[in-house]
Amino acid sequence: MSNNHFIFDKNRCVACQACVVACINENGFQEPERWRNILSSNEFNMPGIPLFNISLACNHCENAVCMENCPALAYSRSPITGGIIHQADSCIGCKYCVWNCPYDAPKYNPIKGIIEKCNFCESRLERGEKPACASLCPTNALDFSFENNPDNNSQLSQTTPINTEPSIRIIELRKETGPKMDMSLFQDIPEVPEPNNSKFKFTALEEWPLVIFTLLMPILVAISASDIMVKQSIIIKTSFLFVAAIGAAFSLFHLGQKMRSWRALLNIRKSWLSREIFFFTLFFTSNFLSFFILDINQWVIISFGTLLLISIDMLYKPVQWKWKRKQHSASVILMALTYNTLFNQWPWFLLILSIYRLFLYVSRNTYPEHNILNTSNVIRLLSLITPLLLMYFDFSIWLSLSVLTIGEIIDRISFYNELERFGGKQKNTNFGKT
Repeated sequence: MSNNHFIFDKNRCVACQACVVACINENGFQEPERWRNILSSNEFNMPGIPLFNISLACNHCENAVCMENCPALAYSRSPITGGIIHQADSCIGCKYCVWNCPYDAPKYNPIKGIIEKCNFCESRLERGEKPACASLCPTNALDFSFENNPDNNSQLSQTTPINTEPSIRIIELRKETGPKMDMSLFQDIPEVPEPNNSKFKFTALEEWPLVIFTLLMPILVAISASDIMVKQSIIIKTSFLFVAAIGAAFSLFHLGQKMRSWRALLNIRKSWLSREIFFFTLFFTSNFLSFFILDINQWVIISFGTLLLISIDMLYKPVQWKWKRKQHSASVILMALTYNTLFNQWPWFLLILSIYRLFLYVSRNTYPEHNILNTSNVIRLLSLITPLLLMYFDFSIWLSLSVLTIGEIIDRISFYNELERFGGKQKNTNFGKT
């Protein structure tokens, strides 16, 4: 870990926002989100509940997951200060670093279409000065040290499922419960409202390009893994490639900087997003060559398709951190296997897959916050059962595919709506726990 590190004393912070203002004054325009924010253990100042605050920005971690997972290599570590520096000119605006960071440090700027974040006040550190936020804190709650940090296992690292070794030392509360409000001021204790966690939630509506891409890819891989395309006409084969290209084109709408999309291939060694694009390219190219130029072994194409689907599923692991069951019924691997068993008319494989996916779907939707009997859930359950019945009674495969696809769309939309990046109520209320 770099010697340079923040020091934060929970006993001193009064949430005056001076550090936030100092950051804005030093770095200029910050919209729509500030690079540094004050988080509270008692957001609504309720009596009888411990109250303490924490000032949080980028912690310039030793194991920086933003830098490791960035597909465009837009992050680097300063050799002088040890800070994690973001290069705006290299950013493609994919927001994958936002998904991975446990401290909500990278901020997506929709106006510029890129990520922005704390730069460790690089120029100040090079002059031997503290970062602006630490310099202007009136209570010395936020400070900075150029000396070695003896406690690099900060409590901050224990509030999330991953330990990134953040460059910050936390001075814990002198009293475990923290300061409390004087309850004698209140006759009636109001109910505590739920914090607004919407900024940490995903929605299928805002991620619609990815919904389309991840629905098309398992179907195309399943087709490639069957013998459907072998005797098809050039028009059908061209249509197959056209649909694949359309899916890839839709995925570009997710990027803030579409003209830099080529940079997404630069970090194949570490980033699942780079791998996803790389294996899609191989899958598309091998199919094209097989259709029109060379006789490529089908297992080669299947291998590229499988690696593509694995990359897609792995890509979403960081935003599944709160899920009780990590396997989802809308996994693209499971989708592709289901379609493939249907294409090949393998009823016993389809039965096993359907039972397993039914188990995953029902077990997920029996949590108290879900209603298993709502319309979309009933349709989804029927969509996993009906194709098997239709196959048994020798109905048209197109009817089975139509029913299955309706269910897959519902399940994939639910998948995106259930994703949640690091942050929200659980993260904030964990500050200070030992």
